[in-house]
Amino acid sequence: MDRDEAEEILERIRRDESPPWRSKHFLEQLEERHYTIKDAYHLIKRGKMEAEPEKNEEHGNYVVRLRGKALDGRPTRLAVGLRRVGPNNLISIVDLTPPKKRGKKK
Repeated sequence: MDRDEAEEILERIRRDESPPWRSKHFLEQLEERHYTIKDAYHLIKRGKMEAEPEKNEEHGNYVVRLRGKALDGRPTRLAVGLRRVGPNNLISIVDLTPPKKRGKKK
């Protein structure tokens, strides 16, 4: 899968034609890291792909990492598992704020 094909699949997700599956683990990450599912969809819509999709043999998909800002402005990375056929899934969400700046008010 190349970047263009990954963008086509992401576009189907953006149009809600192929809603991604959310594991219990992913939903727990959202809560633990103070994100919401709206943040994940925001990153799918506005995030930029960091690199070419990486094939994940174990799960039979391609992983893309989207980088952007969450709704609250935090720099964030969202990993999404994409498939040409079958369900796509949300893998992880990570706060990229440097540790020294986390928790500080602007």
